[in-house]
Amino acid sequence: MSSLLQLHAGTAGNYRWGSHLTRFSFLGPVNGHTLPRTLAGSINSQASWNSNVELRESLVIMHETVHYFQNLLTGTGYWDSEVMRRRVPEALGYARAERRIESVIPGEAARRKSRSQSERWMKEGIEELIFLPNRNLPRRRKEQIGDAVEACTGKREDQRNLAGLWIENILEAEAVANVLLQTLGTQATDRQREIWRENNFLSNPDRMQGRYQATIVLVAGIFEHWMGSTFAEMEATYGRTPIYIFFYRLLALLIDIACAHPSPAHLAKRAQPMYEFDPGLKLIRLLASLQRFTKSTAALFQKALGDKDYAGAERILLAGIAFDYAHSAEIYKDWAEYFAGQMSESDDRLIRLRSHCCRMRIDNPGCGASKSLGWLVVCRIPLFYLTPGGLQSYGFAAEHFDPAEEPLFLADLLKMNRDLGLWEYFMGSGKFVCPLAEADSCDGRTAVCESGIERDAQFPEAICCSVRRSLEQAGFILR
Repeated sequence: MSSLLQLHAGTAGNYRWGSHLTRFSFLGPVNGHTLPRTLAGSINSQASWNSNVELRESLVIMHETVHYFQNLLTGTGYWDSEVMRRRVPEALGYARAERRIESVIPGEAARRKSRSQSERWMKEGIEELIFLPNRNLPRRRKEQIGDAVEACTGKREDQRNLAGLWIENILEAEAVANVLLQTLGTQATDRQREIWRENNFLSNPDRMQGRYQATIVLVAGIFEHWMGSTFAEMEATYGRTPIYIFFYRLLALLIDIACAHPSPAHLAKRAQPMYEFDPGLKLIRLLASLQRFTKSTAALFQKALGDKDYAGAERILLAGIAFDYAHSAEIYKDWAEYFAGQMSESDDRLIRLRSHCCRMRIDNPGCGASKSLGWLVVCRIPLFYLTPGGLQSYGFAAEHFDPAEEPLFLADLLKMNRDLGLWEYFMGSGKFVCPLAEADSCDGRTAVCESGIERDAQFPEAICCSVRRSLEQAGFILR
């Protein structure tokens, strides 16, 4: 699996950004029954677990599905998917050329020249992406976020204090918030509540690793200042569950607005630079707007949020920002037009899926602010996910998504994941985990296909390996 573009639920599950495919490990033993059970519980606001294992299954599938929705329901996800759709084939072309040069022109000088070209392309390609893990986030982007914070507060902060505004931490915070919004206040038996308390470390941000809590901690401090009370004081006044539901609903909305990145055409039409739409930069401006509310504006905003009038709440927030950010409704209408144009040129089912999700988002604004499992049903979004037992799918029923599309969708999905894995193999970690082997879709797979191929010789013979066959037919020289 790619080491570059991963979002994790601890070690129990992960989502490779751009893949449209969630993965669950033996530590999060999700199976074919987990999603229907958890989905029913989420829709009915009823606890869906009766054991420690079932709770952990439910939490990890909720968490990773939020990342799937972030890819399919936000401008950040759309932008990066389009960058990868264009850049990954180019990257594989560079890798093929590099292999050819090394095979016909011996010598270290030739190899250095070839690799320097690939490395330059890799750097440029990666920096086009919005989502990058913290360790790969360019210094320039961190400095721009720092500049925005200084403009809002008049104080220059150490970059380490601004980790809550880095994109990986923002996306993980939204996942945590949406998991808690689906579990706080649910109807539960005494035994189910006891199980929840025993496993509190799985969903309590205070007990999680830094990337899960950084954004939550940052926003929580501003929230306390805005409310004029500590969480302890607010709990005493409003009750623990209501105040935390309100806080996490606010956090999820702010992040969703921050991730409403415009299309390339929209940026060009408005002559706006891309860096102004960095989710971290936009988030700090939204928070600054929140803190400048008058009492009357705060009351209007709280009412809009309480009524789940997310479009109205966004208008109030954007009105307090000097930069001319378009409303999310305008941004997603533009993305829908962009995808319509793409679909006229390609029958790729993943483009069709993004187009479908964008239209569903326009028709159902709440699915962005609250990325709960229930939107799989409301927005008719199909889902493929890999478990230790193989590939599972949801949503291909006559009333949901055309069943005839399932094999075509699966073919495009596995092709995309194959290419992402090869990109990582040739130009990243040097390790390729075959998605066809993971999905149990290849009779010629070997154990190393699933654990990770690290040398060309480990690819099975072409007669039984479609990946090797595709590479050789494309002109790759495998050593």
